[in-house]
Amino acid sequence: RAGHLSKRSNPLRRSYGKKASGKSSLKAAAIRSIYGGGSMPVEKPRRNKSRTDFIESDFGDYRDAADVLRSKHNQIMLQLLEEEHRREIDREAQLMRLTDPDAKDQLQEKFDNERLAASQKIAKVKRQHEVEMAKVVG
Repeated sequence: RAGHLSKRSNPLRRSYGKKASGKSSLKAAAIRSIYGGGSMPVEKPRRNKSRTDFIESDFGDYRDAADVLRSKHNQIMLQLLEEEHRREIDREAQLMRLTDPDAKDQLQEKFDNERLAASQKIAKVKRQHEVEMAKVVG
């Protein structure tokens, strides 16, 4: 094949790199093969960023900020839901311990109020998260 380097002639293969004065000449061989034997490599030309690159970068930054905020919101909401789940397990255990129907009814009413407060708290946090996300996304 044209342009194909054999295993022995490939200067980038480590197993065939030669050592000179304790240092590998692999890098020097690679530079010579790429830059035609010059002692110093020619610096790669840098591409000028166009206006669209900056716009894409800006949108990327907004997307990154939105992703970070979304992740933070998800973590907060997950903590709230896990906490409420633990409370619900405790509520069920308390109800199971009671035998008096009147005491169970009173406790159930108390728990209903707690559930309503928790539901309202979750809805409030959700609204706050939506407002914060709207500020980031625009």
